[in-house]
Amino acid sequence: MKQPTVSLCMIVKDEEESLPRCLSSVKDYVDEIVVVDTGSTDRTVEIARRFGAQIYHHPWEDNFSKHRNQSISYATGDWFMYLDADEEIVEGTGPLIREAIQNQKVDSITFEFISLYAGGKKSFHTQQRLFRNDRGIHFEGRIHNRIVGVKTTCLYPIKVLHHGYNVHHEKAKLKHERRIKILKREIEDDPQNPIHHHYLAASYLSVPDYEQAAQEALSAIDLADKRGEAGSFFYAWTHYIAAASLYHLGHLERAQKVCRLGLDRFPDDPDLHFVSCQIAFDQKDGVNLEKHAARYLALHDELTYKPEKRGMIHCVTFDQAWRIWWFMAMNDARGGRQQDYERKLNRAMETAPRRSEVYHTTGRYYMGSGDLKKASTELDRAFGEDPYNMDIIYSQIELFIHLGDEQGEINWWQELLKRFPESRLKMLQEVCKAFDEQRTPDARKLLKALLARWPQDKDALRLMAEYVREKEDLTDEVAYLRNLLPMARDERDLIIQVGLVLLRKNFHEEARDFLEKGVALKPDEPAAHLGLATIHWHRGNVELCVAELDQVLRLLGKPCKMEITVVEELGAICALIGELLLPNGDIDAAVMAYEMALEMNCHLTHVYQGLGLALKEIGRLKESLDHLQTALRLSPNTSEVLGQMGDVYRLMGNMKAAEFCYHKSQSI
Repeated sequence: MKQPTVSLCMIVKDEEESLPRCLSSVKDYVDEIVVVDTGSTDRTVEIARRFGAQIYHHPWEDNFSKHRNQSISYATGDWFMYLDADEEIVEGTGPLIREAIQNQKVDSITFEFISLYAGGKKSFHTQQRLFRNDRGIHFEGRIHNRIVGVKTTCLYPIKVLHHGYNVHHEKAKLKHERRIKILKREIEDDPQNPIHHHYLAASYLSVPDYEQAAQEALSAIDLADKRGEAGSFFYAWTHYIAAASLYHLGHLERAQKVCRLGLDRFPDDPDLHFVSCQIAFDQKDGVNLEKHAARYLALHDELTYKPEKRGMIHCVTFDQAWRIWWFMAMNDARGGRQQDYERKLNRAMETAPRRSEVYHTTGRYYMGSGDLKKASTELDRAFGEDPYNMDIIYSQIELFIHLGDEQGEINWWQELLKRFPESRLKMLQEVCKAFDEQRTPDARKLLKALLARWPQDKDALRLMAEYVREKEDLTDEVAYLRNLLPMARDERDLIIQVGLVLLRKNFHEEARDFLEKGVALKPDEPAAHLGLATIHWHRGNVELCVAELDQVLRLLGKPCKMEITVVEELGAICALIGELLLPNGDIDAAVMAYEMALEMNCHLTHVYQGLGLALKEIGRLKESLDHLQTALRLSPNTSEVLGQMGDVYRLMGNMKAAEFCYHKSQSI
């Protein structure tokens, strides 16, 4: 009797990393491999040929089903099986493929899938993957393609590992964006189809974007209800997405309502019992917690030891059974039932993939309830068990924020950088975000951690230079900033900027080091020479001060032969420099020049007026107003100064005072 044959049908694009693993796992159990390549630019096609595949080329058209149907159109086997490149048949279960196709009573075979996620999380589901070569059976759906035309199916314990969710963040982001784009197009074409809304909800949940996931899942349920399809097995998953999303958004009553509706329709859905346990635990409802926990654990045992009894199933909480034991343990702890607490917590430890997950969850629970001492104990245990778990380190950081221990928080940021150097870029982005959101203390802590780990980090030093502009006391930051000096050749503008900031904060020695280095590299920068003139003045070296001011005037195109006989004359030169700098937009330097003029006893109307205008430009409105008022006292009938005061009052929001100044200015 002729044995039935199997064709493996695949669509691929740039899968050189995953394809060898996939084909190695299945090659001995199929008679033909058909591959439709949709535009690979790597070694994918070469690898497929090495496994004896027939290769067909079709350009990618944003339609998975179209390309799936192309692949089966080239196949010649009695049965078609499809896999993705990021999947593999679990060793020992492949021979069941040959056994399954002997079944004369069905036209498709359902496989068991275990999806692996970053961080070790797993989910379990079943899916039809093997079907007869019957031209009436085909694929539909642009992205989440489904087999249409199957009349009967049977579950076989052919196990498939799916690695597609266990990928680098950037790759996962690209896949998500592609899915969202295609699904939104599906909805535009067929807005009343609940399946499209369901898959869009699932995509949002994977990010996670709970708001969008809940919205799309509830839409899918509503549309399925209108079609009379909401009781179909497929929508058990939809109810879970809606309930889980609402739970994470803190809408416990709405989540509970969806769970009840879902369990009325699907009383044996483990995921809905899981969310019901979460809700009951948060609501301190011990009775419902125990009820749903018992049912979940029974269903989990059935899935683990007798999956064939369940038929079609989708269980995303498959590896989370330990949390059910944890919920029950902590519920017993609340009630003072110590022995029950210890027994159930031990069960949680035994069933968790890693003991650190139990310690971490317990630590976060105590942190949320305000018991920071217990939280610290549990988080330390978690870190001891799994010191390379980024989530645990972030929880330690959060704990020290709650404790108000800034140095402890910085130490944990350093620990993160030590164990995960790749997190540097994300931390720099967080610094920028903190600055944008006016969270300067948060930015400072992150910068300190970055610079403690990498003292020469140019990006962090640049950001530190920005930060110190607004800080009064730079005692802690000066040591970090000195690390910029060896980079002066590449960072000359930044060196000058830091020197001027240090000068404004009265760190004259450090400022001189920066400005001298800056002038050597960029001798045509007036502000740097002006800064050095200020330092020489404060050090009592008038001759060097005059030399630097002379250089400033030359650079501004106003050279003059200076013969200084009294201090006020030197002040007049500084005032002139301020007048030249202000229209050029060099506001900080103009402020410095005018302030030097006042220090040199040049108390003239135009000096106070110029300083007031310069301060207005950089938002120092109160100081601006003070100096303009002084100018007005020196020259009471100056309409120009009154108008400028009106402008400052307007910026301060004092329209009454602004109108008074404008009116008085016009009357003069």
